[in-house]
Amino acid sequence: MLALVAATDALQASQPSGRAEDTGELFVLAERLRGLALRDLAELDAVGGHLAAGAATAATWLRDTALLTDRAARATVRLAERVRDELGPLGETLNAGGTSLEHVRAVAEETRGLDPQVVRDSLPALVDLVRSTDARTTRMLLKERADAIRPELGRDAALRAHDRRGFFADDVQGAKVSLGGSLGAEDGQVLLLGLDLACEADRTASDKRTLPQRRADVLVQWAREAAARLHGSGDSLAQDAHTVRTHLLVTCTPDQLLPSAAGACSCARPSAGTPDQLDGSALLDGSALLDGSGLLDGSGLLDGHALLDGHALLDGSAPASFPARGALLPHDALHRLACDATVSLLATDGRTGAPLYVGRSSRTVTGAQFKALVVRDRHCVVKGCHRRPAQCEAHHVWHWLDGGLTDLDNLVLLCHQHHHDHHDRGHSLRHRDGRWMTPDGWSPGP
Repeated sequence: MLALVAATDALQASQPSGRAEDTGELFVLAERLRGLALRDLAELDAVGGHLAAGAATAATWLRDTALLTDRAARATVRLAERVRDELGPLGETLNAGGTSLEHVRAVAEETRGLDPQVVRDSLPALVDLVRSTDARTTRMLLKERADAIRPELGRDAALRAHDRRGFFADDVQGAKVSLGGSLGAEDGQVLLLGLDLACEADRTASDKRTLPQRRADVLVQWAREAAARLHGSGDSLAQDAHTVRTHLLVTCTPDQLLPSAAGACSCARPSAGTPDQLDGSALLDGSALLDGSGLLDGSGLLDGHALLDGHALLDGSAPASFPARGALLPHDALHRLACDATVSLLATDGRTGAPLYVGRSSRTVTGAQFKALVVRDRHCVVKGCHRRPAQCEAHHVWHWLDGGLTDLDNLVLLCHQHHHDHHDRGHSLRHRDGRWMTPDGWSPGP
């Protein structure tokens, strides 16, 4: 080791030659030294040499000695162990100057998780590979064409990729859900082909969505149709697609059901005691009809404005959420979901939060009405859009929270994309008959 240090010092003291041969030799020598350092690191870890230096692990010692990050130090130790235990011929090739550390790292990473015996049997082919290709090509061939290196290696890589398949979804975080995952090559190609075909079939002449947006919309639509087929009981996909509806549970305390200065409630008859002292029977007796005929159509306790503009329940201080997940929904998303949703009222004790009364659900377009919409509208009614009924939802042109009726004259078929644009983005939509649907109802112009 002293001789090596002395030789390095001598090189440092000499003048650069500027000759390609000398510079090339230095780079080869540098790679050989990196391989030897990797070999010694594996031995240091095996015999516990780091303990004598006061380090608990070899990775900790390397981190402090080479000033690496924890992650880089651990990865280097794992690579040293892998080369020692499973990739010996590659290590020998590196130490002899026949390849680079980058090549060895590529092989180690791309063969991680494969059958060790298959990898050992493939080592001669892998040595030939790293001697004849650059590191990028080595990694690409191992990732995409392992069968060309050795059939058994490709076969095992395909099996492992299938075993490690998975789809991951982060829980709802604010306004989005993050998705990710991996598939084996064959399954992945099937998925991509299906997505591309569905995207093309779903595309309209005026479609301005990007390919990732169209793919995302197709995945959501597939999920909707699958839920409809599994959950629905109708005799057609269009009818089944309508059977799976959002259920909105509006939560409030008794005082929010009583008359207020804003006049949100006009027909509640308070009994003796403060609002928080109202029990279930008092609420039932003093709140008229807590069902679709009283609460949710504008003629009873809380009209649409009270529900949506902050008089009582769904104001900015109490945003809507998915109860099972605790994730908040934006106000516009709530308004869109409520367009064709089952809605129930849950009255709770103001101090303990214990349920006092759950009203009946209401305001869902019936299966018969949806069938009639399909017969009349045939597909999404927005001019130029031809998405089929299974991709559509019933939309109240005059929103029922604002007093609109659930009658065919006030209903149209809107695809999920246009329904989203109308409610969440406030877009006015042109009906194919020339009329415009605005957030306030029908209009001769946008």
